[in-house]
Amino acid sequence: MSAKLYIKLVIAFYVITAVPLLVLPVSLFPEFYDVRYMGLQSLGSAAAVLLIIWWLSRSHVEPDRVHYFPALVATVLFLDGLGNLGLYQLYKVGFEYDKFLHFVSPLLMVIGLTHLLSAHFGRTFGRSLTISVLTVAGFGFGWELFEYTSDKVLGTRVFGLYGTDIYRDTIRDIIFNTLGALTGALYMSFWHSRNDKSGNFNSR
Repeated sequence: MSAKLYIKLVIAFYVITAVPLLVLPVSLFPEFYDVRYMGLQSLGSAAAVLLIIWWLSRSHVEPDRVHYFPALVATVLFLDGLGNLGLYQLYKVGFEYDKFLHFVSPLLMVIGLTHLLSAHFGRTFGRSLTISVLTVAGFGFGWELFEYTSDKVLGTRVFGLYGTDIYRDTIRDIIFNTLGALTGALYMSFWHSRNDKSGNFNSR
């Protein structure tokens, strides 16, 4: 399946999911759903992917490669959407899906961003990897700080482990974010060491 087709399917999922969440009565959905927010989030996810594609198509990225990075972003948003639809509730049976996502998302973003900066924007591989890891890890840390502040200071009780054990959950999220980013960096370093001679990435 091409990256372009994959993105079309994911965007279709966003839109199909958003319509009932925004139109149907809230009482029809499970109690743990934040129904209207989830509907808006679905539309926002679709818009974000399309915006990235639009930006890359005007940034001298080869037309046949424009959809690679957006496909990874779409995957992360898709996995988060599945979590909101019910997979986050798997913690009740012992599987913390949110920790899985906190690991996988930074991993994918480091891989995608490193490739984007190095292959399409003329950065050296080393600089691309450094920028990617710092950006992804920094964003993850900043988001967790926002969540913690929202719950602990503002009393929203909407983040953390479903509104409980906020401090412990925040620390664990940061740890999984960092591990994911570092795993992505290790993967890209290994990949680069094997493909450096082919010219796929700028050296060093």
